[in-house]
Amino acid sequence: MKVWVLAASTGGIDAVTRFLKLVPCRENVALVYVQHIVEQQHPQLLKIVARNSNWRTRSVDYGSSLKGGWVTIPSPEERFDIDGEGLMGVVDSGGWQAPYRPNIDDVARQVATFYRHCSGLIVFTGMGGDGCKGAACVRDSGGQVWVQTPSSCAAIAMPEAVLGAGGVMFVGTVEELAEKFNQEIGVAD
Repeated sequence: MKVWVLAASTGGIDAVTRFLKLVPCRENVALVYVQHIVEQQHPQLLKIVARNSNWRTRSVDYGSSLKGGWVTIPSPEERFDIDGEGLMGVVDSGGWQAPYRPNIDDVARQVATFYRHCSGLIVFTGMGGDGCKGAACVRDSGGQVWVQTPSSCAAIAMPEAVLGAGGVMFVGTVEELAEKFNQEIGVAD
């Protein structure tokens, strides 16, 4: 199974839901959508993604693994870890590394550590530098790092920071990212 982290901040809900509308659900792919939000927005984000894609959505489910055909959306209040058997566990309340909650670097590092070359990271629109360290972990583990074209972003800081760190394998608009992703996961034209 391949596991891809979809990372976003400002403007991300629009970009990621557009992406998911263009990407059919696949049982051999699990997605983890890390969106900088406050706790009160988490239930709404789950509903928005479910309503705007063919993917099933869920929060982190303690004691289970990431599942193909599902988008797992971490809460900004409960940091989780992936253990040596691939099981997710809530570590503590409020444990994400400040100032980003949930923290893209942390999630990408965990996914890369367990899923190695079967991991991927797509950095969409956003502010700040969250995602740079996580991108390095994914890349160093043999996974792929893609970035939304900054000129197509609502906020360019996060994609530009990841691009500036180097090692990005693909850059494209939301539609180009979806097309490349469909090729990657074996969706026929």
